[in-house]
This record gives sequence, structure tokens and C-alpha cells, in this order.
Amino acid sequence: MRFFFLIILSQFFSLFSSASVIENGFKALEIHDYFKAKSCFYKAIKKEPAAASFGLATIFVRNNNPFYNLDSAFKYCEISVLKFDLLPSKKLLQFESFNYSKTTLHNLRQEISSKQFQVIRKSALTADFYAFISKYSWSTELPTAYQLIDSLDYQVALKANTAIAFKTYLVAHENGAYQKQAIQLYNAREYEEYTQPASVEGFDRFLKNCPNNPYFTQAEDQLFSLVTKSQSLAAFDSLVRFFPDNRNVTVAWRKLYQLFMVTYSSGRLQEFKEVYPTYPYFDELETAINRSKINLLPFQASNLFGFMDMNGTEVIPPSYESLNFFKEDLALASKDGKYGYIDRNNKIVLPFIFSSGSDFEKGRALVEKNGLFGYIDRTGKEIFPIQYKDLGSESNGLIYALKDSLYGYFSRSNYLVIPAQFEEAFDFINGFAKVQVAGKQGLINERGEWVIPAMHDNLIPFNDSMFVYETSEMFGLITNKGVKKTEAIFQEIGVLSNDRAIIVQNNLIGFLDSIGNVSITPKYDLITNFKNRCKFSGEYAIARLKGKFGVIHKSGKVKIPFSYSDMGELSNFIAVAKGKNWTFIDLNNREILKPIYTKADSFINGFAKVEKAAVQLSINLKGEENVPFFFSELIPLNKNLFIGTVNGKKGIYSSNGKEIVAANYDQIRQIDTDFYALNTNQTVDYFYFPEMKIINVKSNRE
Repeated sequence: MRFFFLIILSQFFSLFSSASVIENGFKALEIHDYFKAKSCFYKAIKKEPAAASFGLATIFVRNNNPFYNLDSAFKYCEISVLKFDLLPSKKLLQFESFNYSKTTLHNLRQEISSKQFQVIRKSALTADFYAFISKYSWSTELPTAYQLIDSLDYQVALKANTAIAFKTYLVAHENGAYQKQAIQLYNAREYEEYTQPASVEGFDRFLKNCPNNPYFTQAEDQLFSLVTKSQSLAAFDSLVRFFPDNRNVTVAWRKLYQLFMVTYSSGRLQEFKEVYPTYPYFDELETAINRSKINLLPFQASNLFGFMDMNGTEVIPPSYESLNFFKEDLALASKDGKYGYIDRNNKIVLPFIFSSGSDFEKGRALVEKNGLFGYIDRTGKEIFPIQYKDLGSESNGLIYALKDSLYGYFSRSNYLVIPAQFEEAFDFINGFAKVQVAGKQGLINERGEWVIPAMHDNLIPFNDSMFVYETSEMFGLITNKGVKKTEAIFQEIGVLSNDRAIIVQNNLIGFLDSIGNVSITPKYDLITNFKNRCKFSGEYAIARLKGKFGVIHKSGKVKIPFSYSDMGELSNFIAVAKGKNWTFIDLNNREILKPIYTKADSFINGFAKVEKAAVQLSINLKGEENVPFFFSELIPLNKNLFIGTVNGKKGIYSSNGKEIVAANYDQIRQIDTDFYALNTNQTVDYFYFPEMKIINVKSNRE
């Protein structure tokens, strides 16, 4: 019994002693006696691990004592947390007097994690933050830790700047703050890594492997640009064959078609159809093939132009301010004051962006924009950039051009052949071109070498190897090698006509032969309009000697004596003034009709215009009056038809006076062998000679 009592008494004193030690520890802690507090808590830790660990953790977390150690603070705080829930209620009440409770324990725990976080937040290693998160999984600093990890990982990706780096970030941070930027950069790097350096193969791989990348369309465009860089037929052919799913394939097809048509012929459309059976605009092609077989004629309605067929049926509605005829299957058209080109399907092939334009010829057209000129092909590609103030047509494979203040010459493919150095430049003819320097003209060859120095006022082609040169208003001949054939002794040297050229010397007319020798010495009178009236036609020419007209042979012999006071144009039957009246003679000077006319023009195609008793008539070679001449003007079209002008309007009439086309038109002009355009201010009709019919658009247009 005494032994049991001693045991109970010993335990009582032991508990009282540990409680006293804990109490002393907290009292020492309260007055910052950390040495004593630490000693007390270490003594009590076996008996009171929860409270003693709390006390030790408090000492270690404070940085105002030599025992500051966050790892130790964490260690003892976690022991205290673990033991706290095992304390009996009596102990909890006892320890509350020491300010040890669940709340203070939680606060201490958070203080330790916050201080630890302040230490590691300066770290640039995500591993440190992951270690913190693992160790302090309950810390209120976790959101910030995750943000810093997110930021660090993003910085790592930025530094690497590769698609895989941004992909790694995106996978690790599905809800990261930099998702949007990372996605954008990932897509950009993925695009660059596939496609740099730029190559067809690289863009093709990208398109095959990255269909959802937002740079997909850009890659399609770049692939299109690379494949079609040369803008050649072969380039567009490659695009449509090997990349049929490219979003620009329709553009490629259109350009391919136009380039195929550069070497245009009537059968070229059918050839295209056979070469490219998968052409996506097959219906358009069929229509174009069918329309290429018929003549399409511009017509005018309500001040706008369209196209009709030979029956007057509207094919393309009137919607253009002007229209040219189709040339190489394209027609120049204008809208809103700008010019472009359409095809036979009324599709706009080249937009209305030009100030002016020419018809296509050999696959190219001269266009103007803002006062500058250039050449384009059927796709709109600028073969010659639109940057020239003046631009010539191709001659001998060279084109003159003015860009700044001087002219030079370029090849057909826009390669500079002769540098800009001339004030004026002209087309090459037979391998030579006239140019001007310092106000004087000379001749260069195709290499730009001077053949005739620039020392003449003017140079005019005479024949294939000789030029007329002008000096001080006098004319001579010089060869294309710079050798003078004659000095400048003539007042005029005309154009060669039937191997003879008019010369004027001392106000008398003579003639040179085709090699520049004087064949007929100047002795004939200088008359009005001598360049036209006295030029040779066939073997003969009209001349006047001492006031009388006659006809000479190119040998210089007189064919018709100089006995007439006036004479009409040279023809097989010439009108001549005989006395007060006019009659007609043949080239043998035989009179074929009586001199009964007060005025007469020479016969042309079997008819002549005459005046008799103040009435104008048309007569035939028999003198029969075929057409009462109520015309103010009569112009032969051929041996059977005339253009007659009545009250300022023009029509077409047969030789027997029958009206073929009423005189309702302001202008009648020949378009080709079979067609004549009949123009008024409001309409354009046509006269088709083979069928002797007028073609105009049907009034009931569909």
C-alpha cells in the first residue's frame, strides 16, 4: 500500500514538475528569454510534446534570437499539429493560458510557411516552388507559388522560343495566365520552324501536318507565291497539278488559262480544253469556245456599250462606257472613266484600274495609270512596270522608253539594252533607230552604236539602207553607214512611191530612183499638193510643165503631152480640163467622152463624179448617169458601192443609185474586209458586205 502511494505521489510531482517547466518556458518566451524558454521546452518535450513543440517552433520562427531556423520551426510546428488533436480537454484548457490553441497553432504554421515562401520566391527554379507546394500544401501562399511557377515556365519557353517549349508550357499549364500568348507564340514558332528558310517543301509539310494552325492560310498564300514566282505558264500548271487543294488554286487556274492564250489562235481554246480536262470553269470554257466561232460586235444603247452577234442578238448587255473589238479573245472596256479587259463570257479578266489601254497583241497590252505607261500580260503582270512617261512598241525586239528625262531602249523582257541618253527616240526600222541629242538627230544600231552622228535637224527613212537628212531646211541623202549619197541641195525629198521619190530643187519638181540617183531632172512646175498629185502610181505620174498638165513615165518620157489646163487624179481614165469644160482621156491620151461637164473627177472603179448644168452626177465609162448626184460627198467603197453624204449624214449606195444603207449615220468606217461600222452619236450599227445587210441590236433584247 505504501509502495502504491509512493508511485502515485511520484507521478503527481512529475506532472506538476512538467507543467511547471512548460509554464516557465512560456513565461520565458513571453519576455523573450529564448535561452531559458528553449531549455524548458526541450526538458518538457517528452512529457508534453504538443505544447513544447509549439514553444520551440515559436522560438525558431522568430528572427530576433540566435535560434532562428525555419526548417526547425517547421519540424516542431508539424509535431505540435500532429499531437494537438490527441490532447485531452483538460490539457487544452490548461494550455490556452499559455496562448496555445488550435487558432494560434494554425497562425504559427502559416507564419512559418509565409516566411519560408519569402525566402524561395526569389528563386528562378520551379523545382523550389514545387518543393514548397509539396511541403506546405496547406499554405495560403500556394496560389502565388503556382503563379510564379507559371511565370517561370513561361519565361523558360520564351527563352527557348521553340514550338516544343511553348507546347510544354501549354500542356503543363492548361489554365495558365500566359495561355493566350503561349498559344500565339506556339503557332508562330511552329509555322516558322516548318517553313524557314522558305521553300515549297517546307510550306507543303506545314500544310499537311498543321491543318489547325492559324497560319495555315498564310502558308497557302506563301506556297502559292513560291510556286508561281515566275508567273509563267509552267508555274501555274505546277500549282494546279500538285497543289489542287490550295485556296488560291482558282486564281492559278484563271492565270493559267490567260497565259495559255498568249499564243492565241482560233483553235487554242479547244487545245486548252484537251490539255486541262479538269478545268473548274468548264461551262465558261465551252461558252468561250462557242462564242469564238462567231463575230461579236460592239453595239450602243442608252449611251452604254455591249456585244451582239451577227444576227443582232445581245450577247453581252450594254454596261460599258466604251468597248473595243475582241483581240486575242480579250476586249478593252471602260467603266467609271477607268479601263480594264473582259472576255467573251463578260468576265472581268483585268480590273478597271487603267487610265487608258491598247488591244492585246502577242499576249501583252500597253496600259496607262496616273499618266505613266507600262506593258502587262493577260494575267495583269507588269512586264514593263507602269512607271514610264513614254513607251514605244516593239520593233526589232527593242522598245524605247522614257522614265525620267532621257530615253533608252529595252528588250521585250524589260532588260535595258541601250542606256537612257537620248532626248527623243523612235522605233527601230531595219536594224536602225533615229534618236535625238542636243536638238540634233542621228542614227544608232541595235547595240546603241552611232551610225550617223547626231548632227542633223531631221532624219527620215528613204529606203532600207538610206535616210533623208535635213540641215538648215535643205535635204540630202545619207546611207545607214553614215556615207552621204547627196549633199543637202534639195528643198524637198518625198517618199518613195513605185521606185520614185519627188525632189524639189530651185522650185522645180524632179524625181530620184530607189537608190537615190536623180532619174528625172527637176524641171516641172511646183503645184499645190504636189506630194500627192505628182507621186508615181504604177509606171506614171502627173506633172505640170509651163502651166500645162500631162503624164510622164518613170523613165522620164512623156506619156500624155502637156496640153491640159487642169487634170484630175491619175487613173486609167483621167479627168482633164479641155477648154471651158471637162472630159476624160485614157493613158494613151484618147478622149473617151465628150467634153460636156463643168467639173469632173477621174474615174475610180468604173465611176466618176461630174457636174453638169449645176447638177452633180455619177457616170459610168459610157457616160450613163447612174446616180443623181445629190450628195455633198461621194467616196467609192469598191467597184459597186459608194459612201454618199446627204445633209451631213452618210449612207451606202450602189452604182445604179440604189440605197443600200440610208444616210442616217455620222460616220462610216471600214473595220476589215467584210465589215463597215455605221456610227451615230447614240448607236453603232454594222454593214456586212458579203450579205449586203445591216446588223443592229434587236430592240426586244432579253
